Amino acid sequence: SMITLAIPTLNRSDFLAKVLNYYADTGYKHRIIIGDSSDDFHSEKLKKSINELRHRLNIIYRWYSPDMSVVKCLDSMLKDVTTPYASVVGDDDFLVPNGLEKCIGFLEAHEDYTGAHGVGARIFVSQSGSQLQVDGVYDYTLSPREEETASERLIRHMSNMSNRIFSVYRTNVLRKMFENVELPDHAIASDLLPGCLSVVQGKTR
Repeated sequence: SMITLAIPTLNRSDFLAKVLNYYADTGYKHRIIIGDSSDDFHSEKLKKSINELRHRLNIIYRWYSPDMSVVKCLDSMLKDVTTPYASVVGDDDFLVPNGLEKCIGFLEAHEDYTGAHGVGARIFVSQSGSQLQVDGVYDYTLSPREEETASERLIRHMSNMSNRIFSVYRTNVLRKMFENVELPDHAIASDLLPGCLSVVQGKTR
């Protein structure tokens, strides 16, 4: 197993069941770690979904107190990762397995890069009964950061910000993006700071 997908979740067992079935149906063969801060109702539903897929997916389940911030949850989850690569994924987000393999291949061949990603898309859907309808697909900007120095990369990132979370990272790099963060759990702690720590640590494409 080369990569672990770290998925924090809170009371969204139906979303996560769809995500897990997606990975099972698309032949994802690596590891998934779930950090579940849900109440008893959603936790039981989620554990049932995991049990139904246990022969098709390699899932590690961890329960965390709902009082624990998502950043501290990720910090704890990433300490359990033993694969050389890892990604953080939302409980309603999908990373394409073939794309993950390409990112791993790129990082294996380019030791001076810390992360790699593909093309991002935001998909808007509406539901009528049990049917989902796609209402629109829009670009979700994921910018490379290939400047040679940490300061150049940080300046470019802060002047042209894009999401840095959903890349494939070397595990030690991803850990440093979330460890020892003593900030309230909002966009600074879960998005802005990890993004800055990503670009300071190295180049991404």
